[in-house]
Amino acid sequence: MALIQLVYTSTATRPMRDADLEQIIASAHHKNPHNGITGMLFYADGHFMQVLEGEEAQVDATLERVRLDPRHTDITVTERSVISERGFAEWSMGLKRAGPDEAQADIAASRAVVVPNSLAAAILGELTRSAG
Repeated sequence: MALIQLVYTSTATRPMRDADLEQIIASAHHKNPHNGITGMLFYADGHFMQVLEGEEAQVDATLERVRLDPRHTDITVTERSVISERGFAEWSMGLKRAGPDEAQADIAASRAVVVPNSLAAAILGELTRSAG
């Protein structure tokens, strides 16, 4: 089955506190390794952007769980592409949060993110630079 990378954006249905974001990441760390999913979640000013990587069926199932999650609304897939390698192979799910009162909070490992040949690479690079 094809390895894909999917990027979506969504709007939070309520302001996300640190504890809310930590709960999302804890759930991802529990589920994603079993499902072969890697990726990165960005949260800024009431909006999410997430990159999901894995086999197509597993990525689609993960996106469906997000669609059913009452914390998200206005989910829009902005990119879906076949990839030859993962950009987040080491992360069951990383988190990068930026807000108006803080330069950056990084709950994931702090290392450079490389997503090869992808719109996600440009978006993630820009978000990383603007958050840091």
